Amino acid sequence: MSINIKQSHQGIRPFKIFLAILVFSLLFWSSQAGAWEVTETTDEVDADLTDGVCDTDLTDGAVVTCTLRAAIQESNTQTGTHTITFQEGLGTIELTENTAVTTSDSAAIGDLNITTNITITGDETNKTTIDASAIDHRIFYLTSSGVTLTLENMKLTGGGNSTFSEFGSTVLAYYGDIVLSSCEVTLNSSDSMGTITSMLGDITVTDSIFSYNTVSSGGAIAMLMAGDLIVENSTITGNMASDSGAGIVAGYVSSVMITDSIISSNQSEGSGGGMVMANVTTFTMTGTTVSSNTALAFGGIAVEI
Repeated sequence: MSINIKQSHQGIRPFKIFLAILVFSLLFWSSQAGAWEVTETTDEVDADLTDGVCDTDLTDGAVVTCTLRAAIQESNTQTGTHTITFQEGLGTIELTENTAVTTSDSAAIGDLNITTNITITGDETNKTTIDASAIDHRIFYLTSSGVTLTLENMKLTGGGNSTFSEFGSTVLAYYGDIVLSSCEVTLNSSDSMGTITSMLGDITVTDSIFSYNTVSSGGAIAMLMAGDLIVENSTITGNMASDSGAGIVAGYVSSVMITDSIISSNQSEGSGGGMVMANVTTFTMTGTTVSSNTALAFGGIAVEI
């Protein structure tokens, strides 16, 4: 008696197809999201935006020289969510105009343009500083809709502009979201509105400090036209506005929620030394101290319904 055994391949072929799809997906995803470590405090541009490597100098293949600007440039060339960290002990990042640079990449000159989701994480103990004193621009500019910039353990200083139409002395987002966690935003100035400004997007601030910023309105935060603002366990103090809302200005937005925070000693030459809430659908404030703010009218909170 003979027994014929036939091996079925019906179950193997689908498995191979599934495995191939899985490998392709992993390779595709890894190519679409970058993790960069900044190794230099200078403001040089990326040498080659097509190679997927954050490096400002390709002459020495053994050494990678990655600046914050180059890391952002590389991130902008890819989809996905990108992370940028800093080499331990790295000093202050000083932005420059880069006027000698000839390129069509807008992130190469002036402020740091963001067109994709990026999380930038600084030193947890000392906070990594970005100083924009040498340029007449804000620090970050979210130029694409639907993107999120997350800043953690960062200090933003020296940002500003002398052009009234350029909102946001440190961060401006159109249709994008801004997230700050354990950050310090201090000594920024602008002739326009907002130190952190969002138009048609959301802002979330936790465990952060806004101090001694000078603008026309919204010395810490300006939120306009839509979106949700959340401020938790943060301090807004010593900011000045030549118009109104030396601390926060929110106009025609969905909601403002301020929790366990301090808004004090801000000064406005118009109304709302601490805050201006204009046509905000839902305004909630709990566990928060609003004190010693000054203005020509409504030193603490000016509310317009």
